[in-house]
Amino acid sequence: MNGDGKADACVRSIVGVECLLSTGTAFGTRFGTPEFSDALGWRTWRSHYGSIRFADINGDGRADVCGRGTFGIICALSAGAGFGQLSFWLTNEFTNDLGWLPEEYGSTIQLADINGDGRADICGRGVQAVYCATSTGSAFSAPGVWTDWQFTDAKGWASGRSRYGSFRLADINGDGLADVCGRDSNGAICAVAVSGRRGFFYPRYIVNTELFDSYGWLPPQYGATLAFGPLRFGSRRADLCARAIIGLVCWLSRY
Repeated sequence: MNGDGKADACVRSIVGVECLLSTGTAFGTRFGTPEFSDALGWRTWRSHYGSIRFADINGDGRADVCGRGTFGIICALSAGAGFGQLSFWLTNEFTNDLGWLPEEYGSTIQLADINGDGRADICGRGVQAVYCATSTGSAFSAPGVWTDWQFTDAKGWASGRSRYGSFRLADINGDGLADVCGRDSNGAICAVAVSGRRGFFYPRYIVNTELFDSYGWLPPQYGATLAFGPLRFGSRRADLCARAIIGLVCWLSRY
C-alpha cells in the first residue's frame, strides 16, 4: 500500500477499509478510509462489498482501493499512509441499472494490468461476455468485450459461487499481461492476453482432473478459493493455489 515492496493487509470493516502496513516481521501502522463503510451502504449486497479490490490503478507503485457501487466503479488512491478522496473512475458500465447487482456479475470485478502499461485495469463477468476497461491513470476508459467465448451464463458460469466466485485475472505466462482464469466442472481454465490486441485468446485447461466437481470442488468453500501468484523465486508466472478439504494445494504454472 505504501510502495516499500512489502505486501500489507487490508480488510473492509463496519467503519470502512482498514489497512495495516508490513514492517517485514509483523503488521504495524494502521490507516484507512470510511468511504466503504456500512453507514454508506456497503454491507447490503455481496455485489458491492464483494467487489472491493486493491491494485495500483495509476502506476505510482502503491496499491489503491476500488469497489463497485450502485452507479459504477469508485476508487481512492493510496497516498502511502492513507487513501485520498473517493471518486468515480467509471460510470458507464458495471452499474446496477445495467444488470450488475446480482452477485454472479457484480462480485466478479477484478483489477490487474491487462495491457502491460504498469497500471491495473478492470474486468468483470457479465451475462454474455467478460467486459474490461483499461486505466488512463485518472479514470477507466470506455469498456469493451474482451471475450465472449467462455465465462458466460450460457456456459454455466452463473450456476453457482464455485463457478463465478473463481473468476480471476493473473499473469500465468509471465509476459507482463494479466490473463483471465476460472474453474468450471472440468477444472481451471484460462485464456491469455496478447500484446497489441484487445481480448483474451487461446483458452486451455491449466489444471483439469484434480479440480473436477466430482473430486469435491463444487462447494464454494473449495471451488471459489482459487488464488494466483508466483510461488518460485525469480519467476514472473502466476502459479495456482486453492483450499481443499485437506488444506492448501498448489500447482506450478507450465504455461
